[in-house]
Parts: sequence; C-alpha cells; structure tokens
Amino acid sequence: MVELRTVATTATTPQVLWLGRPGSVYRYVTDRAQAVPVTVVFSDHNFWGGALG
Repeated sequence: MVELRTVATTATTPQVLWLGRPGSVYRYVTDRAQAVPVTVVFSDHNFWGGALG
C-alpha cells in the first residue's frame, strides 16, 4: 500500500492519504480501508524528503 503524509502549512493541517482505487480509478483517499496493494518499481529517480517502507 502507498501512504502519503502531508505537512501542515498556514492554510492546511497535516494529512495521511492512501492510494486507493475507488471507481476503478487510482487516486489518494483519506480512508485506509479503501487502500489497495500496489507494486512499486523505481528506476533512476531522486525522491527528496520521502520514504518507502
């Protein structure tokens, strides 16, 4: 599963989002129960400030 954590700004609060597939379209959702397992493949990418667990 893919989890995305956002940081707080002056306009928004921090959030945890999950990659889901509601309606057969991949998008980030706030309900972990809608998260789907995915296979992640990396090739020559530089991901700053992130973590893969």
